[in-house]
Amino acid sequence: MLGGLIPIKSRFILDLGTIICITNCVLVPGSPTYFHTVLLIIPCVVTFFTAGLLDRWTISLPFAPIFVLQCSRYFHFVSPISWAALTIKIMSLSMVILATLLSILFPAVQLGEVKGKYNIGVIDLQLPVKGFEREHVSARILYPCSKNDEDVASVSYLIEETNDQLCAAMMRTAAPPPLRGLDFMLNVWKFAKLPLIRNGKPLDGLNSDTEEQVEGVQGEEQIQKKNGESGKIPMAIYSHGLTGTAVLYSYQTMNLAANGTVVLAIDHTDGSAMGVQHVDGSFHTFDESIGALSLRGKMLEYILARRKQTDYRTREFLAAAESFLELNKKNIRELEDAGISFVGKLKTDDLSAMGHSFGAATALTACGRKSEMFSCCISHDPAIDWVPDDVRRELFNTERVKETEMKYNGGTCGFESGSKKDSPEKKKP
Repeated sequence: MLGGLIPIKSRFILDLGTIICITNCVLVPGSPTYFHTVLLIIPCVVTFFTAGLLDRWTISLPFAPIFVLQCSRYFHFVSPISWAALTIKIMSLSMVILATLLSILFPAVQLGEVKGKYNIGVIDLQLPVKGFEREHVSARILYPCSKNDEDVASVSYLIEETNDQLCAAMMRTAAPPPLRGLDFMLNVWKFAKLPLIRNGKPLDGLNSDTEEQVEGVQGEEQIQKKNGESGKIPMAIYSHGLTGTAVLYSYQTMNLAANGTVVLAIDHTDGSAMGVQHVDGSFHTFDESIGALSLRGKMLEYILARRKQTDYRTREFLAAAESFLELNKKNIRELEDAGISFVGKLKTDDLSAMGHSFGAATALTACGRKSEMFSCCISHDPAIDWVPDDVRRELFNTERVKETEMKYNGGTCGFESGSKKDSPEKKKP
């Protein structure tokens, strides 16, 4: 295990086999034989067909010059016993060592095992919403499936239609300047698989594994009678953090689904996601303009801009939550086309608001503004300073601590909508 990640065995074996074969060819004394020629070509062909030119760049890039150098030996362009041959051997060995080190530093890995009662189904869709600027929200739904229904399949960690764009956006935003054009460096993510069933059949309810049937009813009514309220499936909606996406929180959402929760993970369209695909197919990347305010020392403007983003994200979160709850009453075309239905299966009075960092601030704000919609709020490392004034006032009511030594003046730039005494920017020294 590497920090909760597991090396992909097939890729590890292929990489190791390729390095051993090439090393053997490099170290062969004198003129290489036909066997060594085959040993040189086969690993290169296998790597190309399993990973293309750049998906496993830690192997393919160092081995490109090795192949050229060794060809000069194999086709007798240089004498087997000469300074040129020794130089070729030293350079080739250096590239082998480089390939080995790069493969260790950038291993092909995937998420660790998720333990739970159920298999996990998944569908990626554009969820129709109402009362929001956009008519659709990009989302991923993960849900429990019966352990007996289907064998667990593998679904790519990154969404295949947008993985190149997401890797490019990540490098452009987070990599050091000299590396920002080298999008292929993150291609190793493409090997990662998740133990999910694409468009799998959802559980009818948490009691659906029982054989007992309710007499006199069929279809959706049978599901509702059989489940009762206790057998319906709890719900959760998850908001990602700054530069995150729904898929980057797969480990959290998969664990929830494996233990009996239907999870809606959304990609926010305010520019805080690393990348999000819209219903028209366009791809919206991370907005760096707000972060630039902080880099220029304009902290007041920066915090206020983030709070406006939280307000937008919250409205998007609530609109998605409304549509999520409606799936218990009426199916939508996107799910029908995939043969999926949650009608009559969801426990709509048990919807949890969840998120991390910026997403945690979003979940807190959503619960503060519409608490009756949610059964609980789970906020992991919330960016409290980015929560809008109305919810920060509610969370940090100064009346509760007025008899103590604790003080709260509204955060980094105070309460924008409050009185002068609320804002530290306006206090006299």
